[in-house]
Amino acid sequence: MKPQDYPIEHFQLMVNIASALAGFSAQILQQHYHYESFGSWWFSFRFKGQELRVVFDGKDGSLSLQKKLLLTGTKFYRDKPDNPMQPMC
Repeated sequence: MKPQDYPIEHFQLMVNIASALAGFSAQILQQHYHYESFGSWWFSFRFKGQELRVVFDGKDGSLSLQKKLLLTGTKFYRDKPDNPMQPMC
């Protein structure tokens, strides 16, 4: 695959995800793709009043779902109770 093919593949995937989420009345709010970080990406979406984020770590090949927390007016996401909080990008 040529380097310029990876972003095309990513955005085609995002179209498919957005369409699937629309079937659940969920809405994508933000998304970021980082080609130079092993193709890592994330997107946040709202579902039933909650904001969630899906993160793909291209280096590790891992996918995680994180829930938004509000702490003193600052937005943070947490994927598991024992993991440290990660600031929202």
